[in-house]
Amino acid sequence: MVDMKLRTVNLSKRYKSGKVEVWALREVNLEINRGESLAIIGPSGAGKSTLLHLLGALDSPSSGEVFLDNLNIAQINASQRAEIRNRRIGFVFQFYHLLPEFSALENVMLPAKIANGKWQMANSKAEGLLEKLGLKNRVNHRPSELSGGEQQRVAIARALINEPEILLCDEPTGNLDSQTGEKIIAILERLNKEGRTLIVVSHEQGIAQKADRVLEMRDGKLINAK
Repeated sequence: MVDMKLRTVNLSKRYKSGKVEVWALREVNLEINRGESLAIIGPSGAGKSTLLHLLGALDSPSSGEVFLDNLNIAQINASQRAEIRNRRIGFVFQFYHLLPEFSALENVMLPAKIANGKWQMANSKAEGLLEKLGLKNRVNHRPSELSGGEQQRVAIARALINEPEILLCDEPTGNLDSQTGEKIIAILERLNKEGRTLIVVSHEQGIAQKADRVLEMRDGKLINAK
């Protein structure tokens, strides 16, 4: 298997509000290898989430480039970015983003259904993932009937349903108590050891201690790497 690499070149993002221009990201240069575990830390407003969204093709930069292997995902069209997100990248967010009217099983199945249209196959895979994450008896519960930790595990299962190479996590423990957060971190560690590239954005130092590499951001810039 050819080694996957995620790379940015002078990546920048700015927003305009009336006459005010705000730089969320300034000329970030970064390389991430297949199977690496990377933590990006820093205070709120440092640009961490903006960087994660650009790495995951959720947004386009104002300038600079993002390469996944040799493909510049900053220059492809919206439908091509959507295909890459659905097939190669999994997302885990602080607020879970589960559909409230769907059961845990249906939430997990949805990306697979969108990708290949095979509902029966998606059902079987989703059940297996939920069982692996300790939710075998919660598959038919809606998000409002689940605890925060259970909702986050459903979100992780959903992120894994299409077997992505890369897992991007934006404050995955931010809404959880410390004990539940540690359980979620342990799950993410296990997924990384299984071979997935793991990129976690957080303001919590505890998460960084588990990563292979730590990058610190302030004011839209990488200021420290170790």
